[in-house]
Order: sequence, then C-alpha cells, then structure tokens
Amino acid sequence: MQKIMLSTRVGVIAANLYSPKNVAKPPLIIITGAWTTVKEQMPTTYAKALQERGFAALVFDFRGWGGSEDQAKYKYLEDPVRKTEDIHAVVEAISANHAIEVSEIYGLGVCASSGYMLNAASQSSDLKAVALVAPWLHDQALATNIYGGEESVNGLLEMSDEAQQSEQPSYIEAASLTNENALMYQAPYYTETDRGLISEYDNKFNVASLVNI
Repeated sequence: MQKIMLSTRVGVIAANLYSPKNVAKPPLIIITGAWTTVKEQMPTTYAKALQERGFAALVFDFRGWGGSEDQAKYKYLEDPVRKTEDIHAVVEAISANHAIEVSEIYGLGVCASSGYMLNAASQSSDLKAVALVAPWLHDQALATNIYGGEESVNGLLEMSDEAQQSEQPSYIEAASLTNENALMYQAPYYTETDRGLISEYDNKFNVASLVNI
C-alpha cells in the first residue's frame, strides 16, 4: 500500500493506493464509502479484497474528511455535488499521473456514494464502468418517509438553513451508542469497534449537510 497526497483540480486529496504483486498495468478501481466515512473504513476492506484478485485499488478521503483538509465550513460536509466533483477530480488526476500505470479505471461506490459515483461516471469517459454495493439511491418521497414525514423533514431543513447562515460551522457526533442527538444513534457498523468505529474515523457531521440527506 502506498500513501499518496494526490494533487487535483479541487485541491490536495489524501489517498491510499493498493497495488497487486507482479501485475503490470493492472485495472484500477476507485472506491468510495458510505456517508460520513473515511478511506480506512469499508473502502479499504474492498480495496484489499480486490488487490488480492489482481486489481489496483485507490481509496481516498473526500475534501474535509480524514486526511483531506478543507475550510472549517466545509469540514464533515455531506454534499453530493462536492463529493461528485472530488471523484471526478481524482479520476482526472490518476489518468494524468504517469507514475501510476494502469490499464483502465473503474469505480466502486458503497451506499450513499453510489449516487456520487454514478454522477461522476456520467461526467467522465475515463471511468469505464462502475459497480455499486448497498446503493442508497433515494428520491424526495423516499427520503421524506425515512426521515419521519414532512414535518420532521421541514425541521431538518430549518436546522440545515440555520447552520448554513451561521458564521461558525455546527458539527454534531455522527454515530453514538449513548448520544440520542447523534446523526446515527445506536447504528450498526459506525459504532462497532471491530468494524467502522476506528481511530481514523472523524465521527462528525456538519449540520449544514441536512439539506442533502
């Protein structure tokens, strides 16, 4: 595994490249994870599995998450537009980086980033194909039902608007077993120390993101 600070058109992106042994110019799969996650979580699980099967795999932190720095107002921001831009920028940077020799580039999106990956693929001919795992591809009706109905959603939108208007960013705990005000209260994976609750996980969520969920 090689740690990379990847220079892209949207800024410097922290990434890890997993290369297979004894494979010249392997296919490369760019892997993105579920919302609020960092590259060391489920993206790395898939990267290691693909590496063993002869693929190169790249995992990275979106801007404002993990090792990819950003302004305070953009930290821990779950923004589909920005994250799609990040995927697109990473694909461009890898395609232009002659130090990383690959035959073709593919995408793998997990959960919320499935939609981001599909959007990026529609914008880039460099992505030959994409695969999705547990895709969260919602519309307004589905989101309204899941988040407690119209009144509840309106409340979330008001919170998001207030956070966007504030001079200081508002962060809350992303996942918790004890904090009922966390974004994900007693949610599996994110609160399990042998799975998602690892030291690299930021475990924070920008309240301004609520408009996007």
